[in-house]
Amino acid sequence: MPIDQTPTDMQYVKMYLLLPLVLSAFERDKKIIEQNLKTPGPYINFIDTAMDRVMVDLKEVRRKFRLLGIKVYEETRTQSGIDARYMCRDIITHITCYGAI
Repeated sequence: MPIDQTPTDMQYVKMYLLLPLVLSAFERDKKIIEQNLKTPGPYINFIDTAMDRVMVDLKEVRRKFRLLGIKVYEETRTQSGIDARYMCRDIITHITCYGAI
């Protein structure tokens, strides 16, 4: 009999959905800073460091997905947030992250 999902499982799914959005925001900010500041170097370095940390977190989330038997197989961005369907130890369910976009 499959084990029900835990709050930790849901937290990993939320991180999986939100961390790519954080990376996109950093990329956008980086371009804006490069175009609008005379000395963007320190700001760009700070953003690059933050992006590296987000990538490490995302890699860890993917590793946990494999260990815990979680797979996100459908992700839809809506006006109100993100809807995702995922499988957690053979149980299919969904999550909505409101205000994520």
